[in-house]
Amino acid sequence: MPYTPLSLNENTPSRLKRFIEQHLNPQFEDVFCMLQLPKPEVGLNASCHISAANSLLALVSGLAALRESNFDTTGVARTKFIKVMLDYYPWSQQPPYGTTKEVAAEDLYDNFRNPLSHALGLRTRGNFVINIGRVGVPSSQYLERISNSDTSPGIALTYRDVEFKGEGIKEKTLDVVNFYWGVRQMVSELTSDSQEVTKIENALETHGV
Repeated sequence: MPYTPLSLNENTPSRLKRFIEQHLNPQFEDVFCMLQLPKPEVGLNASCHISAANSLLALVSGLAALRESNFDTTGVARTKFIKVMLDYYPWSQQPPYGTTKEVAAEDLYDNFRNPLSHALGLRTRGNFVINIGRVGVPSSQYLERISNSDTSPGIALTYRDVEFKGEGIKEKTLDVVNFYWGVRQMVSELTSDSQEVTKIENALETHGV
């Protein structure tokens, strides 16, 4: 099945709609393709789940920047990332398991987004481990089905206590397929916020986008 474009509010103005079609849909389609890997029968052996997670987290940062009049979050990237997550992520449909949405939003930046973008996924502090994965390899039909659904396919972020090397620690796991659904929903929620949409539309016009 082909990629399903993002669902936008019917009142989304033309400039913003065009921007999303030209700049966001291609990136989400990249993730759609990555989520269906590996395909060893054609020599594609990598799962790309880490790259998919990195792309989705970058898209969240992009949504945060889109809310700024100059599209720049330099110096406040963490604050703006957390705010856009708390404002538009579908937490009511997809609450994190084992923590609060506030802690989850901070962790997604501090322990997933930041290390993946700037330190090859490495971290040096904290009594926890980070996992990025998924359950099985979703088919294009499954991804199409969840893309057209307002119901979460499952939990995206799970916290649980485990023992590692004889020490009790916290394990934090991000399911990229469920997170894909959640970040797509963020775009729908954002385009349903008429006040925010007006600001973005005006900023796009000002900058000639």
